Parts: sequence; structure tokens; C-alpha cells
Amino acid sequence: MKGKYFIDTNIFVSAILKDSMTRKILINAQENFLFPEYILEELRKHRNLFLKKSGLNENDYDLLIHTLLEYVTLVSDEAIETQLDESRKLIEHIDPKDVVFVACGLVFLDSVIWSNDTDLKKQKRIGVLNTKEIIEVLGIA
Repeated sequence: MKGKYFIDTNIFVSAILKDSMTRKILINAQENFLFPEYILEELRKHRNLFLKKSGLNENDYDLLIHTLLEYVTLVSDEAIETQLDESRKLIEHIDPKDVVFVACGLVFLDSVIWSNDTDLKKQKRIGVLNTKEIIEVLGIA
């Protein structure tokens, strides 16, 4: 099923930390995966932690980040800022860290969010699929 899938931070981090199904989906599924540019700062901020947890050296880590970013379309902060107020109303009381992802979904109404965060499913405006559901929807064995 071709569609637009916003990947949340934890999905992207999962692909960094381990050669997992998540990484395989991002690289091989040939889908339109979207990722908010805003989150790149979070990746930079926690770089040392992710380096340590991944067990990668700096060069391999940087290469992996570069490779994974080739399989996603970065969505600019400006593109989603028009929906931040509406998004806050929907999700901030549940989890303020999810505001940016719901805002992305409000901008791209034909998208869903790929997240294993059950809090995101508490709002009903934007579809949310966990990894198991993504595997089913994409027909990945």
C-alpha cells in the first residue's frame, strides 16, 4: 500500500541502534517515509548516547545516519508550524513530545504516523500504525 508514513523519533532511533526489522523496512520498503526536520536536533543532542548504545564507531554511525536519511523525506519546520496550535489541542495534554508528529499528520492528511507509542493512538484525528501494523499493511514477510 503506497502512502505517506511519518516515522517518529523512536522508530528512527530503533533503526540506528540495531540492524532490525525497522531498519530493513526503512531501507527496503520503497515507501514515502517522512521525518520532521526538527527531530534532527534531537539526534544531534543525543549522539553520544546513540553511539554508545549502537556499539558503532563514529564513522560507521555517521554513515548509517546518512544512509537512513536517504530513505526518508525531511519535512521542514516551516511546513508544519501552521498546524502546531491545532496539534497541541489534540495531543499536548497526553504527551507534549508528540505535538510535532500530530502536526505533521495534520499537514499531510493522507499520511499516517508510524510509531510504537500508544499515547499517539489516544488522539483520533491522525492514523497511527505500530511496527507490527506497518509490516501487515506493507505486506512484508
